[in-house]
Amino acid sequence: EPVICLGGNVLQFTVSSFSASEWGGTIATEVGMLINMSSFDISGGNLTGAIPTYIGKLVMLKTLNLGRNSLYGTIPSKIGALRKLSMLSLQNNKLTGTVPAQVANLNVLEYLLLWNNKLTGIIPKEFGDLVNLRYLSIGHNYFTGTMPPQLV
Repeated sequence: EPVICLGGNVLQFTVSSFSASEWGGTIATEVGMLINMSSFDISGGNLTGAIPTYIGKLVMLKTLNLGRNSLYGTIPSKIGALRKLSMLSLQNNKLTGTVPAQVANLNVLEYLLLWNNKLTGIIPKEFGDLVNLRYLSIGHNYFTGTMPPQLV
């Protein structure tokens, strides 16, 4: 089901790839008020604009999938506040800049997909602290330096 609510709180918001192409636009500011949501998936939703900093207010999120859109700008450091996140998927966008070190705060993160963006800089050494990380996809970016030894 695309939207699951409990007691008036949105717990899950998913757009299927079939209907995602009808979305478009930017991530609405109202999303920042859905603080009890555990899953936010708008992959392939024709989204544009930057990932808003208020995404960091969604502290109950376990899944954040914004892949296969046209999002640009940097990954907000506020993503580091999403401590329950087990899957972060931002692949196939137009994101630029460095990956914020705050991503290392996501200590239950299992899947990190940043593939096919325009990210630059070094891979933060703090990624080595992500002890639960099972899948890391960072190719097709402009990273420099070496991979933290814990991830090799």
